[in-house]
Amino acid sequence: KTVCRLAEDAHPISLRLVASNPTGFVQVVNTYIEAANESGSKRVFKSIGGTKASMACSGDSSWEDLDVNTPYPLTRPFDAQRKAALRSSDTLYCYDLPALFEAAIEKQ
Repeated sequence: KTVCRLAEDAHPISLRLVASNPTGFVQVVNTYIEAANESGSKRVFKSIGGTKASMACSGDSSWEDLDVNTPYPLTRPFDAQRKAALRSSDTLYCYDLPALFEAAIEKQ
């Protein structure tokens, strides 16, 4: 969590950078700000910007509109399938391949 101001007289903005590596090969960094929800009763994550490896987190749950006090998940969607693919044939989960192709093209 980083707190910043765009100007000296501006209100502080809380930024959160969430890094993950869902495929084991492509790092994904999502940026969120803390904002009030529609009713103004609690602080939630609001996504800003984008990520270069957007396809790498397909199927992984976004933190959009989650309470800022939500604990970091120990497992993500598709972790079991990724583990099964690796264990059964020493290969990647099929839905991770587009993210790897995207990352390879970006490096060229």
